[in-house]
Amino acid sequence: MRGKQEVLELYIKNQSRLCAYAHSFIKDYDTCKDIVQDVFLNFYENDFNHIVKAINKDGYLFSCVRNRCLDYLKGQSVRDRYMEKIVKELSRVEEDAVSEYEVKELSGLLEKAVNSLCNPTYTIFYKSRIEGKKNSEIAEEMGISIKTVEAHITKAVKQIKLVIKNLAIILLLATCLGRIML
Repeated sequence: MRGKQEVLELYIKNQSRLCAYAHSFIKDYDTCKDIVQDVFLNFYENDFNHIVKAINKDGYLFSCVRNRCLDYLKGQSVRDRYMEKIVKELSRVEEDAVSEYEVKELSGLLEKAVNSLCNPTYTIFYKSRIEGKKNSEIAEEMGISIKTVEAHITKAVKQIKLVIKNLAIILLLATCLGRIML
């Protein structure tokens, strides 16, 4: 029992000096107190013979506290790096989700804009842009001039651009407001 009593006496005698020493490594005083207490608790519960038999008890205690502080800092560093990775991954996932959402939304807007075209503009635009036919093929197929085909395609592109421009502004505002609210 003498060993445990000596550990308690050493704790009472050295606790404030060891906390000050730990504070040179770790700037949170409560954490320093916890580390010093953990060192002494470990001696008290498990390993009191080491401290009792040590020739230079002060040096041994300071080494134990230093090592425990370094272990704590390593653990903090690992946690910080892990949290950094999590934050980066969440940011990337959020960006991907927003980008994926925006792509789907813009695809839907484009489809709505194309579907809002009236005939024969829709038919000519569809044959030109979706089926990939040349203007001369469309003109021959529909029995109209190439200039008429070009005029309908120009009209379709202007209407689609206008619809997409207006809806894209709304989408951009909604996305910005959504990010602000997060």
